[in-house]
Amino acid sequence: LNVGDIILFDYQIDHRGGQNTSPELRPMVFVTYARQWYRDSNFDTSHFDDEESQDALVSNARFAMPDKMEDCTETECLHVETIRDFAQDSSEGERYGDQHLQAEEERAFPQNFRIGNKDVAGGGSFYANGKHLMSLRPGQSGMVSLPVGTSLTFQSDQGAILKEWKIV
Repeated sequence: LNVGDIILFDYQIDHRGGQNTSPELRPMVFVTYARQWYRDSNFDTSHFDDEESQDALVSNARFAMPDKMEDCTETECLHVETIRDFAQDSSEGERYGDQHLQAEEERAFPQNFRIGNKDVAGGGSFYANGKHLMSLRPGQSGMVSLPVGTSLTFQSDQGAILKEWKIV
């Protein structure tokens, strides 16, 4: 996944695992920081699940630091996850959790990391064909219904266009 990729997902995720009994379509823009190893517990593991080793997961994770720490304007850049909690011994497939990890020189990985996006630390706004739709702050989400052919843009509070999409 790359920043700006469109992801289709089961709507139960937005309902925190509960059922969505509405027959109506509710198109929405869903903005999140996600990891490839997220698994929805509502569904059984199946043969087409792409299981990856710890090394592959670490290499695919999005590690990001702002250019300067002061660019984290509204909130501090915090340690949000510890790689140790997700580390697996690829030979045994054992989850270590809080247990001590054996050091392996050839497979060193960071124990903690920070994330931050200097362009969107304070939020941003969505525009459809140049018309303002909504502004989002950290932790907020929103839904919009757009016709095919609409140009959707996401801009920082300073007006920089961060991503553009064409609704097809």
